[in-house]
Amino acid sequence: FLWNEFQLRYGLDLGQTKQSVFRTGPLYKLSETHEIGLLYGFIVAGNTKEHRYTQQLQSRWTSELTSRLRLEQRELEGRDQWHLRTRLLMRWQKALSEKVSLLVWDEVFLYLNKARWTHDETYDRNRFFLGVRNKLYSKLEGEFGYLHQHVNEKVDQNEHVLAAYFYF
Repeated sequence: FLWNEFQLRYGLDLGQTKQSVFRTGPLYKLSETHEIGLLYGFIVAGNTKEHRYTQQLQSRWTSELTSRLRLEQRELEGRDQWHLRTRLLMRWQKALSEKVSLLVWDEVFLYLNKARWTHDETYDRNRFFLGVRNKLYSKLEGEFGYLHQHVNEKVDQNEHVLAAYFYF
């Protein structure tokens, strides 16, 4: 099937979009427990435009535990360097009822090469989410909860976010 994702991310100034993300590409089911995908992402943050070419592997380990591994080739427009990053997401989901599940996930981002715009670090960021997944309508589900993001920059950032994700 085709993966389509669109995100609008807002910063402290609620009137301004901090970042917008569009990602699309085919996913292929290898088995009952594994899917692979080739995705393209276009990201805009202020005046910066980024292209991300991504290989993705999704795995189901148990009925409650899944993982997603992404390898991203990132290119900023106007820069002559490519940047490689890997992302590993571990996700645990426990049904509380027919419509509601408890959800916990953690995603680690690591740089695989050095580039001028990555501050020559290996560790990029970590995202931790705690919330619930709710079946809203027949084909619409939502995830609602708390997202903590630690960003490794010259001055470390800790972001605390009330997050809402919707899936069709």
